[in-house]
Amino acid sequence: MSNGGELAFGQQAVAIDERSDEVVVETTQGVWHGAKLVASAGLQADRLARLAGLEVSCAGGPFRGDCSPSSGGAAEVTHALSWRVCPRAARHYCSNLRLDDLAMKSCGVCARAVSRTGEMLHDFLFQTTRHSVHALNAPSPAAISAFPIARAIVERLQTSRIS
Repeated sequence: MSNGGELAFGQQAVAIDERSDEVVVETTQGVWHGAKLVASAGLQADRLARLAGLEVSCAGGPFRGDCSPSSGGAAEVTHALSWRVCPRAARHYCSNLRLDDLAMKSCGVCARAVSRTGEMLHDFLFQTTRHSVHALNAPSPAAISAFPIARAIVERLQTSRIS
């Protein structure tokens, strides 16, 4: 990656040690050192946050997002996100996006956080330490990868403190 970041796949984190000047992540495949850590681990998000020493008040769980035809003929995702409105809003970032580009043929599963009382959390939930940001919940996998959210995560890293 151009700014020195690295992505590692197929490795299970077994320990996260935040030191005064770095974060050390021990995995089943080795040890990683970095100045900052962004943990966006889906169903494992609460586990990684606990490894980092955070007190977490939710747990990750699977959420099935079905699509079904609406009376107007457009597919709508649960929680009423209209597929006819989405391309218009997204064209700000990708000018040639069409409705056909977003067509879903089957359901999907994503991680969602559930509170201690059993309530599904519907919004972003982040917790930070001095050197890390943990995404404990996101409305969808696409939402967590959006540029405005990435910008917010970077801002949290730049001003991070324990929360």
